[in-house]
Parts: sequence; C-alpha cells; structure tokens
Amino acid sequence: MKALVTGGAGFIGQWTARRMSSAWDVTALDSLSEQVHQDPEASARAFPGAVVRGDVTDEGVWRRLERPDVVIHLAAETGTAQSMYEFDRYRRVNVGGTRLAAEMAAAWGVPIVAMSSRAVYGEGRYRHSDQTISFGGTDDPTAVPAASRESDEHRPVSVYGETKSEGEALLTEFAGRIPITVVRPQNVVGPGQALHNPYTGVLAAFLARMRRASLSWSTGTVSRLVTLWRCRMWRRCSSGWPCIRPRSARFGC
Repeated sequence: MKALVTGGAGFIGQWTARRMSSAWDVTALDSLSEQVHQDPEASARAFPGAVVRGDVTDEGVWRRLERPDVVIHLAAETGTAQSMYEFDRYRRVNVGGTRLAAEMAAAWGVPIVAMSSRAVYGEGRYRHSDQTISFGGTDDPTAVPAASRESDEHRPVSVYGETKSEGEALLTEFAGRIPITVVRPQNVVGPGQALHNPYTGVLAAFLARMRRASLSWSTGTVSRLVTLWRCRMWRRCSSGWPCIRPRSARFGC
C-alpha cells in the first residue's frame, strides 16, 4: 500500500509517515521551503521514504507522481499573522494546492485526508453566565471560551483561516467521487518542531523561549505547555489510520 503525504518533510508529515511506515510505502511531496526547513536536505533524509521536491500548486509535479492508494494532504502555508500580508501566496497554496490534491486523488480514484484548522471557527464559542452561547468576540466579562463543535459555522478572522475554510468547501465538490476526511487541529507541538520558524504558532514560540530560558514563569501556563509537549499525541483510530486524538480534554494528551 502506497501513501502520498504532501508536506511530508514537515513536522506533522514526519510523524505521520513514521507511524505509517511499518505498513505503508510512504512518499513525500514537499517544497522544502527554507522558512520551514533550516536544513532542507536533513529534513528530506529524515523522512522514512522517497521525497519528491516540488510545489503542490504545480500540476506538472503531480502528473509525474506514481498513483498512491491514499493522499494525505498536509502541505500548507500556516502563519496566521503572515497570511494578512502574504495573502496571494496563502490563497495559492492553501486553496489552489488543495484543489490540485483533490483533483489528482479523484483522477487516481483514491481517498484524500486533508489537514484544515480550527482557525476556520475564528474566535469560536463563548458561554455566558446565563448559559447562552455567542460566537466571536464579546464584551461580556463573565463569558468564558467554550469548545467549538464540528457543526459550528465558519467565522474565520484571518486570511489563513479563510483559505482553510475555502479549501474545505472545494473538497465537497469531490465528495461524491472519492472518500474525503478533513481534520481541524488547534495547535500541534512536540519533538521535531521547527522552532526557528516564526510562523509555526504560539506554542512553538513559547518552547523556543523556554530553550533560551527567557520565558516568564509568572503563570501556570508553562506547566501546561510542558505537559502538552511531553504527551504522546498519536493514537490509532479504530479504522487503522494513524490520527491525532486527545487523551485528556484538559491537556490534550
């Protein structure tokens, strides 16, 4: 069985491929961008399979790939702040690249598993003292964040969130032809994180500062981060697919 993992040389891609490699022949399609990979060649060597260097928006690269049995589409531009001024690039990769991945999966007649983001929900849900629920920002000092639900309307507040929402929407065009699975993680962090990349998220920024011993220890937040960092975040779904599943709603592990 062959799996094609786009963005496979990245943090999530490497962990996915390692977990699958005992039963699957894994191939990565990755641009090996220097923003993500300080040492692109080292990232390629670390991948437990073949690495094809190429852009997911390049149809010619896709046409040269061998037919897999599943496409796991992880490749994306992921910086929320950066997306606000690099919007053309984010839309090209996160929307155009997702469309190409879906088109090729449909042409091959294979399932696609696509990585989206919790950012599609924007500010998310808030629960008020009277137990009512509102969405987005609120001026109510008694309101507390509540867990988003899969059925919640998309209300992205960044270009990154918008592109992920658009990517999900276009995938529905292929739902009658191939099996499609969409995953919406919040933050994923652990060994192998690209801490040099300023656009990998707030958890990576905290961990990088912890390495330099320059992070304030004045709140309980750090202990929670350390707990999350040491978690075994990967478990196996009942279907046999490797997936990320929190073991504890409190700490995500």
